[in-house]
Amino acid sequence: MALLWVTLALRLTGLAWDSGIAAHPDERHLVETADALAWPDRLNPFAADPRFPYGHLPLYAIALATGRGDPLWTARVMAALLDTGTVGLAAVLGRRVGGRRVGRLAAVLLAGMPLHVQQAHFGTVDPWLAFLTTGALL
Repeated sequence: MALLWVTLALRLTGLAWDSGIAAHPDERHLVETADALAWPDRLNPFAADPRFPYGHLPLYAIALATGRGDPLWTARVMAALLDTGTVGLAAVLGRRVGGRRVGRLAAVLLAGMPLHVQQAHFGTVDPWLAFLTTGALL
């Protein structure tokens, strides 16, 4: 449990790394499209952008969770939470496959993996994919 708190702290620290300009192009595209959705009039992301290449689950989740707040901040917090959840799922998966030590090792390695920490700081679909794929393996 302590490892999950450390994981979450690593992923929530420095979320304003770019001063809110959405420097990651995929993040900017996802957040701008989510911000363009309006309930109930305009829920089709293709109306906002006909070339929208991502799945709808992250888009609608960001749009619903944002409310009147900042969609960029919402997307980044959701990515951090999902990536922390991926570490927990990896621990469970490792425990099922190889026992308690393997589960702990999987969680420790994933918690400190620079690529995962970096991707958790972007409001993109990558943490969503990692979380849902790891969950599907259970």
